[in-house]
Amino acid sequence: MSRIYISAPGSIQVPDDRPRAPIIDSHVHLYPASEQTSLAWYIPGSPLSGQYSVEQYHQDTSSNDPAPEGLIFIEADRRNDHSKNWARPLDEVLWARRIVTGQPKPNEGHNLGDADLCLAIIPWAPMDQGPEELERYLNLVQNLAGPAWPKVKGFRFLLQDKNNGTGLTDKFIGSLKLLGKKKFVFEVGIDAHQRDLKQMEEALEMIKRAHDVEEGKEDEKVVFILDHMCKPDLSASDEWRYNFVRILCNLSDCGGSNIYMKLSGGFSELPVDERTLPDEKVYGILSRWLPMYSAFGPARVMFGSDWPVCNLGTGRGAWRKWYNMIRMMCYHSKLSLEEETMIFSGTARKAYKLDDETPVVVV
Repeated sequence: MSRIYISAPGSIQVPDDRPRAPIIDSHVHLYPASEQTSLAWYIPGSPLSGQYSVEQYHQDTSSNDPAPEGLIFIEADRRNDHSKNWARPLDEVLWARRIVTGQPKPNEGHNLGDADLCLAIIPWAPMDQGPEELERYLNLVQNLAGPAWPKVKGFRFLLQDKNNGTGLTDKFIGSLKLLGKKKFVFEVGIDAHQRDLKQMEEALEMIKRAHDVEEGKEDEKVVFILDHMCKPDLSASDEWRYNFVRILCNLSDCGGSNIYMKLSGGFSELPVDERTLPDEKVYGILSRWLPMYSAFGPARVMFGSDWPVCNLGTGRGAWRKWYNMIRMMCYHSKLSLEEETMIFSGTARKAYKLDDETPVVVV
């Protein structure tokens, strides 16, 4: 297996003549201003209030060389009353449908020409309610998504703000096994920074239990995608980092080819006063951490911006700044162009099965 190792940089910048890999941004949140109050974290006047649609995404990414050729639409945490009220998450499905079918409502910030940009949709799902309720919910999503249904590649349920043990209940494990049977991925949102290493340990146990399937049904094992590098504490002690890496390696080993890691969300774990430092200094901080993800190798690691959350404390140049961080990592790891291409697009294409879908009818 190829590994990612970062050597001590001399000149930290990537040479101008180094080829650039195509980009699929594996972690993007989009929402129209008209629906912002349905977001669980919405605060009027906050930096993330307002509209963050395809138009704004283009503004932050189109000048990059190359611009992203596609993105993965990740649910943005709509209010759901502890999984009891599905109205707002289902509204989000309808919103994603309008994007991928080129049918915007007035002033939603996207148009027919943007329809092909969204390569996959990852809605929220009530994973904690058990497989029977999840089955009912999936049927509703399929009906509402309509022609966009082939773009739905998996589901997400944030564990980072839930009580310990939430992902280990029989209902949750049953829901994960149902996703596996239906060939959907599950996006894992945990927070080792704010919730310490307990959530990583529980995620490890959750994956082991979800992958405990009958002999001959190994193809029903659900694919896990770990978001935001598991949100490490970038200011932690050496002892904490050691234990973090130990669990990270165990996560990689226990899931095998059915577990992936997103290099995303790194700026959110930096102290605010470090987010706007020059690229070279930010990379100097991150270079102590990025080698840890060598346990997964380029074929199971993917680039994701976490846009627009990445802008918090960093500004509207955050997307390109994070792109530069990962490109520097690839360069100083001495990765081949083929391996770098896996990180920037190939792994996302494989994990989300982007080449396996019925074409969406664009109106």
